[in-house]
Amino acid sequence: MLIVLGTPIKGEPKPWKYFKVDAIMISAWEIIKSPALKRAVIAGKLRDILDFDGILYCDSGAFQAFKKGVELDVQELNELYKHIGADFYLNLDVIPNINDSEEERRKKMEKTFKNFEVLSKFHNVIFVAHPPPAQALYMCEQVNSDYIAIGGLVPYSVHYMQKSSKKLIVETIWSVQQRKPVRTHVLGIGSPSFQPTLKVLGVYSTDSAHWRRAAAYGFILHPAHGSQRHISDRPYTAWNPKPEEFSCECPVCKNGIPEEIKESFSLKAIHNAYVTLYGKNINPVGTMRHILDYACRLKSGYIPKIQERMDTYLKMF
Repeated sequence: MLIVLGTPIKGEPKPWKYFKVDAIMISAWEIIKSPALKRAVIAGKLRDILDFDGILYCDSGAFQAFKKGVELDVQELNELYKHIGADFYLNLDVIPNINDSEEERRKKMEKTFKNFEVLSKFHNVIFVAHPPPAQALYMCEQVNSDYIAIGGLVPYSVHYMQKSSKKLIVETIWSVQQRKPVRTHVLGIGSPSFQPTLKVLGVYSTDSAHWRRAAAYGFILHPAHGSQRHISDRPYTAWNPKPEEFSCECPVCKNGIPEEIKESFSLKAIHNAYVTLYGKNINPVGTMRHILDYACRLKSGYIPKIQERMDTYLKMF
C-alpha cells in the first residue's frame, strides 16, 4: 500500500531529506490563499520549493473549504491545476454533512459529477466518492476511472466518534472494493493505527498529515501500535518509555529517544513521518483493534447481511 505524506508546501521539516518518501500530497487551498505562492506556482517553481522529485498528489482543497464554509470555483481550480505539474489531482468534491437530507446529498453528488467532467478533460484526476456505503458505491459506478478516492471519512474517524461510526468507514471502503475492483485511495486517514485495516481491505493508497498534526500538539507516534503518546517534562503528561518498550529505527530515535524531542516540533515530526511510512508489524490497540477485527470478518465474508443491506440501499438511488 502506498502511503502519501500530506504536507504544507513551504512546511518544515521535509522528511524526504532524511529518508526515502515515495509520495507527498499538497493542497491547492494553500496556493489559492497565498498570492505570492500562486505566482511562484504559475512561474513553474513548485518542485523547487518542495525540493521533491517523487510522486506528487494535489488535493483540491475541498475539505478545507468545507470546514470554512466557502465554495471553490471549479474553473479557477482547473486553471491552477495546469501549472502545478502533479502526477495525480483530486476532483473538487462537494462534501456532504453527516446530517444532510437525501435531497441535499443528491444535489452535492450531482455537483461533484459536474466538477469531475470539467477537470478530467485536462488533468489526471482521481474521482472522490463519499459515505455512506451505498452513496459511495453509486458514485463510483457512475464514472469511468481506474483510480477512485473515498473522501469525507475524517469526521467519522475522530477519537470521540463511536465505534459504529468507524465501522461505517470500513463498510464504505469494503463496499466499493467489492463492487468496483479498481485502485482505491482513502483520503486523510492513513495514520499508522489505521493502516493495518486499510491493508486488510485491499486499499491501493492512502494519505495522512497526522505526522505533523500530532507533533504540533506534543505527541509522538508509538512504533509498535501507532497510537500517539504525549511527551514532555510535565509530570501529569510525561511519558518516558523504557528502551525495551520503544524500539525505533528512525533518524531521531535509532540510538534512543533524545531529550531534545520533548521541546522540538521538528524532531517529533520526523519521527512521526518515519513511523507513518515505515512502521513495521503495527498492532493496533483499543478501538482500532476492534475495527481491524471487523475488517477481517468482513473480508472473510463472516457478515453476509452487509451485502443484503447494500442491495437494499442501492435501490434508493
